[in-house]
Amino acid sequence: MHAEPTSFGLKFLGFYCEMRRNERRLKAALENIRVGKLSGAVGAGSHIGPEMEEKILKHLGLRREWVATQVLPRDRHLEFVQAMAQIGCSLERMAVEFRHLQRSEVAELR
Repeated sequence: MHAEPTSFGLKFLGFYCEMRRNERRLKAALENIRVGKLSGAVGAGSHIGPEMEEKILKHLGLRREWVATQVLPRDRHLEFVQAMAQIGCSLERMAVEFRHLQRSEVAELR
């Protein structure tokens, strides 16, 4: 299929903008995963109050998870994994584009 010509710089600008978005996603995911809990095995908090939990976690550089049962909510970890997967997809897209531009019949990149 024929298309309009584009510049190599425009391709790189697209890659750059995509990686900037990925950087923001990763930073947000890393911030959202900085939580902890000390509220007991089932999250009832019967042995330590929320104020003490928040003080200890703050010392560790973590925020208090407002509601946690036996584990921290897994969606926080999922957000991090999704950000990493998106970065992997972006890198794969760049690699495929570079490989395509190096093909003999295209020969736009060496």
